[in-house]
Amino acid sequence: MIGKHDIQRLLQSGVEYQRARRFGEAEAIYRRVLGSHPRNTDALYLLGLITQSTRRFAESVELFERATRENPRSAKYFVNLGLSLGGMGLGRTHEAMEALRKAVAIDPSIPAAWSNLGNEFFNDLRFEEAIEAYQRALRLKPDFADAMCNLGGALQEHAPTLGPALEAFERAAALQPDFATAHWNLGFVRLLLGDYARGLPEYEWRLKTAVVQPREFAEPLWDGSDLAGRRILLHTEQGLGDTIQMARYLPRVAQRGGTVILECSGPLVRLMRGVAGVANVVALGEPLPEFDVYCPIMSLPLMFKTTLATIPWDGPYLRADEELAAAWSRRLARDARRPRIGLVWAGRAENKVDWKRSMRLEQFAQLASMTNARFFSLQKGRGVEEARRPPAGMELIDFTEELRDFADTAALVANLDLVISVDTGVAHLAGAMGRPVWILLPYRPDWRWMMDREDSPWYPSVRLFRQEKPRDWATVIDRVKQELLAEKAQ
Repeated sequence: MIGKHDIQRLLQSGVEYQRARRFGEAEAIYRRVLGSHPRNTDALYLLGLITQSTRRFAESVELFERATRENPRSAKYFVNLGLSLGGMGLGRTHEAMEALRKAVAIDPSIPAAWSNLGNEFFNDLRFEEAIEAYQRALRLKPDFADAMCNLGGALQEHAPTLGPALEAFERAAALQPDFATAHWNLGFVRLLLGDYARGLPEYEWRLKTAVVQPREFAEPLWDGSDLAGRRILLHTEQGLGDTIQMARYLPRVAQRGGTVILECSGPLVRLMRGVAGVANVVALGEPLPEFDVYCPIMSLPLMFKTTLATIPWDGPYLRADEELAAAWSRRLARDARRPRIGLVWAGRAENKVDWKRSMRLEQFAQLASMTNARFFSLQKGRGVEEARRPPAGMELIDFTEELRDFADTAALVANLDLVISVDTGVAHLAGAMGRPVWILLPYRPDWRWMMDREDSPWYPSVRLFRQEKPRDWATVIDRVKQELLAEKAQ
C-alpha cells in the first residue's frame, strides 16, 4: 500500500513526465497509484488526460466517469468527460452536452466549458444555442480565439448575412495571428462574398490545418513563375469535385513551359487523361514519377491571381470518350423524345459538411409527377441503395453498377438532357462538360457557389437552386419542379 505522502510525490512526478510529453512514464505512475488507491480522483483525472490526448477516448471516458462519481462537484472532471464523449472524441453528442451542462452548472466561470458546450450544440445543429454558449465563453475571456472562431462558424450557418461571421473570423485571426483555422474560415467567407483578392491568400492557410493534411515533399513548392521545362506535380488534396473544378488550370500550367504530372483519386484517372496539357496522370497512392516542383491543386487560383472576371473558361474542358458515349446513345435510343434527367442526392459521408449538402431520394418525390421525364440515377456510394426504392410514381433507371469511374459517368451524362444534383463531383463533372446542370445548394453553400446568384462564374451551364433557410429542401425541390414544368410547357 502506497502511503499518502508517497502518493503526492508520485503524482507530482507523473505530472512532470506529462508536461515533458513522456506519457508512457506518467501513465505507469498513475496506474501504480490507482492499483493501490483505485478511488484517487487526482490519478483518475490525470490518467484520463493522458488517454484523452492519445485519443483513447473510451478509456478516458471511463476514467473521467469514475472521477465524477467520486467527486460530483468538480467541474473540470465534467468538462473533460464532455470533451471525450463529444465531437473531438466518441461523437456521443447528447451525452457530451449533459456532461458539459453539469460542468457549467457547477462552475459557470469556466470559458472552455461554455465553448465546448457550444461545439456540441453546433454538432447537433442547434446554432442559436451554440452562439449563446460561445458568447458566454467570450464574456468570460474576451481573447478566447478558439471560441471566437467557433462563434464565426455558428454565425456563418445561422445569421441572415455573412457580416457577423466575417467579423468573428477576423477577430479570431487578430487575437491569434498564427491560427490557421481562423484564417482558412476567413478566406472561405471572403470567397463566398466574391472577394478573391483577399480570400485566396487566406484560403492557403488550409494547408496548415489537420483537416487538409498537407503533403510534404523534398522538392520546392511552385511559386507561380515560369516553369522553363521543369516537371510540376499537381496533387489532389480535397474532394473529387475540387479536382474537376481546378482541371481548367492544367492547360495554363503547361503553357508556363512545364511538364504537367497530375495526381488524382483513382475514379478520376481515365477522365483526366483527356485534359489538354497533361503529360501524366497518377492515381492517389501510386508511386510518383520524378518532378521538380509541386503545387496543391486548390492553390492554382491563387497562383494565377484569379478574380471573378478572370476565372478560366474557354469552353468545356472535360469530354466523354466518344465510343463510350456512342454506346450509351444506342442504349438510350428508346423513347428518345422524353427528357432524360440524371439525379444525384447525396455526397460522401466523410465530408465534414455533408450534413447540410446531402438529401434523401424520397425528398425528390415532387418530381415523380413529371411523368414525361425519365430519371436516371447517377448516385454512387452512400445513398445508392435508395435507388432501388424510388418515390412512388417515379421511373428511375439505375445503371450505376456499370459506372466504374468518372469516365463512364461522363459518357452517360453526355446523353442526358439535364443533371439535377446536390453539390457533388457529378455536378462539377456536368458543369465542366458544358452540360445543363441544376445544383441544389444548402443555405450556406461552399465558397465557389457564392451568395445570392443563380448562375456560376465557374460553369456557364449551371443553374443554382438555393435553400432560403437552413435545411429546407422542400422549397428547393418545389422550385425545381416549377422550372421543369415551365420548360415542358415551352
